[in-house]
Formats: sequence, C-alpha cells, structure tokens
Amino acid sequence: MIAYLSGILRHADPQSVILDVSGVGYQVGITTQTQSLLGPIGSALTLHIVTQVREDAITLFGFSARDEKDSFLKLTTVQGVGARMALNLLSSMSSEQLWRAILSDDKKSLTAAEGVGPKLAARLTTELKDYAGKQVFPGTGSLPKTARNAAPISAVPQIGDITREAVSALINLGYAPTDAARAVSIIANENNEADLSTIIRLSLQEVSHA
Repeated sequence: MIAYLSGILRHADPQSVILDVSGVGYQVGITTQTQSLLGPIGSALTLHIVTQVREDAITLFGFSARDEKDSFLKLTTVQGVGARMALNLLSSMSSEQLWRAILSDDKKSLTAAEGVGPKLAARLTTELKDYAGKQVFPGTGSLPKTARNAAPISAVPQIGDITREAVSALINLGYAPTDAARAVSIIANENNEADLSTIIRLSLQEVSHA
C-alpha cells in the first residue's frame, strides 16, 4: 500500500495533480482544500495517499494533511459515499468544518457539497456523530461533545490569502507542504489579527520545533 508520495509537482488543476516521483508521473485526485495549498509547478510536494483498486482502474487520491486523508477514509465507510462524493465533501469544507457540521447536525452545510442530498446528509450526521466528537485539530483542541456547544460553520476560520501565502513561503524555504500547512494552521488560529510577515515568522518557529 502507498502511504505517501513525495516528488516534484508537474501539473495541477482543481481536481488532480501530476506528481513526478523519481521520473515516474503519478496522477493523483485532490480536493480543493489541498489544491489551495500547492506550491508552484516545479516545487517539492508530499501527499498522503489513498489507493482505490477496481477491475478497470487503479486510482490515487492525495491529501496535503493526514487529517484530511483520515476524514476521506471515514466518509467512505458510510453507505452511499464513494471516493468522488468524499472528495466533494472535503472540497466544499475543511476536515474541521466537516466534523463540526456533522456534530451540530448542520445538514445545510453538508448538502452544499455536490451530489449530497438531504437523505445522505442525515445518514452522515447519524452514523458519524460519535466519531466527529472525538476529533482534535491544531489550535482548537477537541471538538465540542454536544451539538449545542458545537461552533457553527461560519465561526470556523476559512483558508484566506494570507494563510495560503504563508504556506507557500514556507514551502519555498524547503519545508514539506504538510509541515508548512500544519504550522501555519496553528499560528493562524492563535493569531487571528496577525499580518503575513508575523504569521510567517511565528510559523517558522513552530515548524522548527515540530
């Protein structure tokens, strides 16, 4: 089983990348969350990989963060959620937003994902609520244990231009995309009003102590 691939980014579009690993180009399906964290073409890239094997094809799915890969795998345990549906859900919201939506029974946010209807949204909130309550994310601690205390989707920080630029800066300095994204996520959550240079400086301190 392929746990991860590390190589050079040769091509990227909203749905996939081509990753050059020692001269072999792997086409890997991605979410828009991962796509937003990619560096420029020619930059180093590491992706956590899920391999789907069928009679007619072998398909790879890649994720910039381990928690996104874990979320993908958990989603596909629900009846009616295949790989494409799981990617749609994780493209419409981050892993943290997904589990907050499930925990707070926020079916409206879930149905915003392409192909997710009310019945499937209800199944997700029913089958995955216990799992959602056990999730922990950098800078936030455990998600609330009850829907009453769960923060609404609108309260969860979005990936903004400053965050993307900070991640890109760390990648250009030679840090792995997953390490850069993790460090910037922690710093951005703890310093909501910080400017770009401050986030980069603090993120460098965070990643160097990881």
